[in-house]
Amino acid sequence: MKEKRQALITHAVTKGLNPNVKMKDSGIEWIGQVPEHWDIVQIKRISALNPKKSTLSEEKDSLCTFLPMEKLRTNAVTLDETRPIHEVYGGYSYFCDDDILIAKVTPCFENGNIAVANGLVNGIGFGSTEINVLRVNGKGHNRFLYYRLQEEQFRTIAKSEMRGTGGLKRVPTELFESFTIGLPHTDEQATIAATLDRETARIDALIGKAEQSITLLKERRAAFITAAVTGQIDLRGEQ
Repeated sequence: MKEKRQALITHAVTKGLNPNVKMKDSGIEWIGQVPEHWDIVQIKRISALNPKKSTLSEEKDSLCTFLPMEKLRTNAVTLDETRPIHEVYGGYSYFCDDDILIAKVTPCFENGNIAVANGLVNGIGFGSTEINVLRVNGKGHNRFLYYRLQEEQFRTIAKSEMRGTGGLKRVPTELFESFTIGLPHTDEQATIAATLDRETARIDALIGKAEQSITLLKERRAAFITAAVTGQIDLRGEQ
């Protein structure tokens, strides 16, 4: 089911939803063919990476959401910490509601720690400097770019470009700006994103049920073994 989820995302954000659409060669090896009406653009053309926080100068006494790295997961952000803005202004990543948050450090990037910020205190958040922030402009749809950054080819290239040693490897910041993608019009981006929201939620629910069943079966197996080796079950008649 996890493989099906990934394949669904990859196909939707690189080929669209219409199986009969006319395709064209993108001219870029790792992209291949894209729908004929899509543009070929770098991510920096539709979003700003790590936007400036200078506009917050008059709000430094207000509260904001604080986000440690461990509270960023795939499509999930735990919003249970707050800080005064002046305490975190200088040394943390800044973001607002609707911004895309993506981990850049190993193993968080490989684990798919990416989400769209929503429900922040005063609409403002600060978090780990190991989080990159992408803020889309009028040419992009945040949920579409959120899914596009989960596409398998991007993840593979990003992992191969990681720099550093051991557990401190990071995706180069410039890759998030310079990476080239096929891009439909904003209306089609929104339609693709809404479809993926619906379909991935359905698959995630099935994954949750399957994982719950696996956990219960493991507990039952362990309990059976314990009962057997401690003599609580009479196995003398078993073959």
